[in-house]
Amino acid sequence: MTLRRTSPRAWCAGCPPGRRWCWFLARTDRSIATRVPSPTLGVEASLRRTSTTSPSPSSNGADARATAHVLSEGLGFAISDFLVSADEEWQAAWTRVGTVHHDIGLIRCQPGASLHHLAWTVDDMEHQKRAADILASSAHAVETGPGRHGVGRNLYSYFWTPGGNRYELSAEMPRIIGERRDPVVHKAGEFNAFSAWGAPRPESFTRGS
Repeated sequence: MTLRRTSPRAWCAGCPPGRRWCWFLARTDRSIATRVPSPTLGVEASLRRTSTTSPSPSSNGADARATAHVLSEGLGFAISDFLVSADEEWQAAWTRVGTVHHDIGLIRCQPGASLHHLAWTVDDMEHQKRAADILASSAHAVETGPGRHGVGRNLYSYFWTPGGNRYELSAEMPRIIGERRDPVVHKAGEFNAFSAWGAPRPESFTRGS
């Protein structure tokens, strides 16, 4: 895997062809975020300044660990949580640069995809509902949500844009305060990482862009 800087605050990770891992980009501290006014929702959304077209890590479990290692050891990220299969292969990982639970994550999806989703921060469930109403009024369906994730515990709603990318509206992202160093490990099948409320992950969630 190779790593290159694409801007003062953005990096691309390049892996061999046949990759099966995608980036997902979440909220971040304001010091490294672009604040975007959203008159429709009446709030400001927070968009992380990073490449949305960078190649993603590969499907190989060792490569997934290597990617997390590059983020943590090379760029100063901390691994908040990761999800493993019964045979200990990494299925997903959530990393952070500050105190919010995750800024960049890795999740398994279909071959050839780079971006799983880009997350925008809104204030609370009221804004989640308002966004869903606005999307429905324009005949644009919500893919899944509103709900609360099992890992991260943030509120979520997901929808696809006309350009072919998935967006998440995220709220109530917890912060990790103190000296927590070791990531929390979850085993698939023993823990619903997708939903704290028991909602199943939609089949379409294996797709990225």
